[in-house]
Amino acid sequence: MNRFLVVTAFLCFGLNIWGLAVAEEEDFRPVSFRDGGFSVEMPAHPELIAQPLGSEIKLHLLKVKGYQGAGYWAGYLDLPVDIPGEDVRQKIKSFRTALRNDLEMIRENDITGTSQGGNKVPGVETLWKDKTPDGKLRLREQLFLQHRRFYSFVVIGSEEAVAGQDAEFFLKSLYFGNRGERQVKLEPGKLSNESQAALAAAAPGVKWEEVQLTKGATAEEGKLVETSRLRVAGKDAKRHEVVIVFKPGEKIDKTSTYLDFQELPAAVQRTVLTRGETFGKPALIAADGPTTTKIENYRLNYAQGGVMIVSPDGQKVEVFGLE
Repeated sequence: MNRFLVVTAFLCFGLNIWGLAVAEEEDFRPVSFRDGGFSVEMPAHPELIAQPLGSEIKLHLLKVKGYQGAGYWAGYLDLPVDIPGEDVRQKIKSFRTALRNDLEMIRENDITGTSQGGNKVPGVETLWKDKTPDGKLRLREQLFLQHRRFYSFVVIGSEEAVAGQDAEFFLKSLYFGNRGERQVKLEPGKLSNESQAALAAAAPGVKWEEVQLTKGATAEEGKLVETSRLRVAGKDAKRHEVVIVFKPGEKIDKTSTYLDFQELPAAVQRTVLTRGETFGKPALIAADGPTTTKIENYRLNYAQGGVMIVSPDGQKVEVFGLE
């Protein structure tokens, strides 16, 4: 193994991402890198990269090229052999500083990460600056070592950017294990123009009151799959609750308007009373359809967990978990 090649690629690769692009979304989302065994909050949708380093080593990266004046990357590599020595942090420091002639160290400190089960992972955080005449570029990195696996988490940017709230949030979010999606409440007025137009077309006249964004991503087997969906709730002119769940940027294909039993069409009421007399009173009733004015079926949820779906004419009935 060419140790210097590995160190150069692993620790300096981040310098090449600075200033190449700007992130389009201004929010963080939890990303579970299952192959790497860690989770971290990344700004915008990261790029997943696998960079071969010779014939034995591959560098795996999650990368956001530019977000609010900084670049972010999180990655790992597996060494084919153990690094000699017993002190884990000393191994990290020797590995890190081998090729740091192009940067000047400002400070370093020992840190500890957390894994599943509360186990501690030793690490080192270092702040560097470039040696150019203006010396404005900063690289803040956290390195960890578990067995033969090196982890690197980097923020690159100005002095203000690498010390700002976004950088702190990114680095403090690191967890050696998997984390699920995160839910965030939004103001309806802060939805994109595209989402607001889609909602107006699917549910005309509805006043939106609550917006919940669920977001996250999973990297596994060389693929990055992002979860991003909105749950929007509001009231129509008759004060019915209307709920729509959809993915931003995609067409809305389902709306749900919640009703009282007596508001169901007569044919649907008769069917429900005939077919559902042994099921008890439905706990929740919704009119479902691609828009609030085009109803495809009526959905009745019962307390015991079962569901009855009835067509608008009352002729077609589907029952789940009730028989």
